[in-house]
Amino acid sequence: MNKIFDDRIVFANPGRLYGHLTIEDLQRDDYVSSLRNLLLAEFICLSGDIEKYGTRFVRIRRMLKEHGGVSIQWPAC
Repeated sequence: MNKIFDDRIVFANPGRLYGHLTIEDLQRDDYVSSLRNLLLAEFICLSGDIEKYGTRFVRIRRMLKEHGGVSIQWPAC
């Protein structure tokens, strides 16, 4: 479920994070991702569609900060 408001965009997923990841882990730049399907992840990486798996939240936070100081607001768990 995604919602677009005048001042924010909300992304929601009714599922859980994969493996042992927590919201707190994703807020740090040193988290270690877990892959559900290593073969598929390697294929997508080698195809050039992603540059590196497991760095999405680090890159998103960096880009948001560079473009106006926008930040991710994590849900209370």
